[in-house]
Amino acid sequence: TLLPFKYQYLSLVSSTILKVKIKNKFGLIDLKGKQLLAPEWDALHNITDSMIVVERGGNYGIMHLSGKVILAAELDKLPEISEKYTLLIHNDKLAWYDLSSLKFIWKEEGY
Repeated sequence: TLLPFKYQYLSLVSSTILKVKIKNKFGLIDLKGKQLLAPEWDALHNITDSMIVVERGGNYGIMHLSGKVILAAELDKLPEISEKYTLLIHNDKLAWYDLSSLKFIWKEEGY
């Protein structure tokens, strides 16, 4: 399948997913050109088999590769996605999040 010539940038991030850039914003498409994640992000980080860290305006969030929001882009620091857990920082407060159950394990008071 040929993709239309509308992208500033294309990069293969998995065997079936491409990172794209349009008008200086990043998103994801599949190999047939179907949009998985709208190109509305300043940057995309730490892409795994099912999740990606998105960045907008200096804040970070975690999205499923289907486009579903896991954690809104409100985090102060870039979270590291591991197999199971991630440490989150928001308004200088900490929290641990379970990426398999999609639930908080622990939150600092005021998080």
